[in-house]
Amino acid sequence: MIFDLVINRGLKRLIQFSSVIYFVALTACGGNSDSSSSGADKISNTEPSSDNVSPAVNSPPAIESQLLVVEVNDSLIVTLGSLMDEDGETVAYSVSESTNTQPSLQDNQIVFQSSVIGTEVLTVTASDGVNEPVEVIITILVAPEDATTYHLSINGDDNNDGETSGMSWASFEHAWTVMQPGDTLVVADGIYTEIMSPSISGAVGYPITIIAENRGEAIIQRSDEGSAISILSSLSKTLSHITIDGFIARSKGESSA
Repeated sequence: MIFDLVINRGLKRLIQFSSVIYFVALTACGGNSDSSSSGADKISNTEPSSDNVSPAVNSPPAIESQLLVVEVNDSLIVTLGSLMDEDGETVAYSVSESTNTQPSLQDNQIVFQSSVIGTEVLTVTASDGVNEPVEVIITILVAPEDATTYHLSINGDDNNDGETSGMSWASFEHAWTVMQPGDTLVVADGIYTEIMSPSISGAVGYPITIIAENRGEAIIQRSDEGSAISILSSLSKTLSHITIDGFIARSKGESSA
């Protein structure tokens, strides 16, 4: 099954200016000619007309989707975006209803706190009073205490420690050899041809979580028939307490709409 998420991008400001054009007329003169005669050099300057300047396009608020990780029961201050957009308008924010959020002292922030391990998805709406409101998704992962968050990307290296986006791993297979119950694997945007098939389990209260950094932007593309993402137990090993969230999974020949 394919799950797609499309987020509209903000329009970029486009300003066009007319060019200043100079016309130079040169006429050959005799050595005794008066400089005020019709043969003198003449220069005309055509200045840009304000009528030819396209008006600036007012840009909508520039806000982005986010993935945030917080330990269970800890408080997290979430900055939704800037208080003012690039055109100088004040930006107002609203957040989808949640029992785990409350207002902050700043109009562009909320405080998040949860006693339940798992993932919460918040829809944030930003309006500058001029353009249509903009919506984005903020995903907050509530992780167990003392758990580790690892990173994986297309340009990663399995020799890295995986603990920051700049030191991300390259393969799921390597991740399974390191991760422990309660740990999280954040997967950066891109198309991955390796099948995602965890060989590890979480535990009660300590799930293994594999989550896309931006929902719908990490694609698991299988090159042959079959499932691109699978959790398979065997007679000798039972897998459980695994959460996989935010990916697009494709088999051979499949593509997004």
